[in-house]
Amino acid sequence: MNNLYEKTFFNSKGCKINTNIVQINEADIEILKEFIMTQFQLLTIKDYFIIDDIDTELPEILRDSNSYMIGVVYNNSLIAIQALDFNERINKLFCSILKVNKQIGEMGWTLVDKDYYGFKISRYLIKKIEFFAVRSFDEKILISTVHPNNIPALKLYLSLGYYGVKLNNLFSLDRIICVKNTKYDLWHNKIIIETTNERQLSQYLNNNYVLIDIIKLDSKYFYVLVK
Repeated sequence: MNNLYEKTFFNSKGCKINTNIVQINEADIEILKEFIMTQFQLLTIKDYFIIDDIDTELPEILRDSNSYMIGVVYNNSLIAIQALDFNERINKLFCSILKVNKQIGEMGWTLVDKDYYGFKISRYLIKKIEFFAVRSFDEKILISTVHPNNIPALKLYLSLGYYGVKLNNLFSLDRIICVKNTKYDLWHNKIIIETTNERQLSQYLNNNYVLIDIIKLDSKYFYVLVK
């Protein structure tokens, strides 16, 4: 791993951790896979994460000169990772789905050690890798694909300027495709639907509505869509 710089993270209780931000390379593949498998086993809902790509997509990202993976090291241990994949396979797939002809990069492998939840590490890594990778959003499109019921991940990406535009079955799992930096200045219609109603969500997204937020009302979560 190439050490990029030092970074201190704080949580809401005032606790801090002094870490190193690193670039992860192909030579780090075994350390990376061990971290991913350890965190995957701790996930309550395994469908939130596509582990089948660990021996295919993951090495491709590390080999591809146009893709990026960064991480956080604390006390000589990897505690978080974030990737941005510009692989040609990804580009063809999402250009077809979104019906565009631009270079598309997919945010992925968003993982933080559970012991370090609350330090806003994923938010920082996503913003940092965007800065590293993309200088002009007019020429490139950034996307993320998130399980419809993964409320924390959806709220994170929506808060960072990603908008849900499609609900697709990708690699046998439902995923909301969220696109960064979509230009929406005037909202004419606004609706909310329960997050348990994926069929209705798909219908609205296919009718040019855009997912912009998730809210909680009376202990239930709702998608907020606009057109």
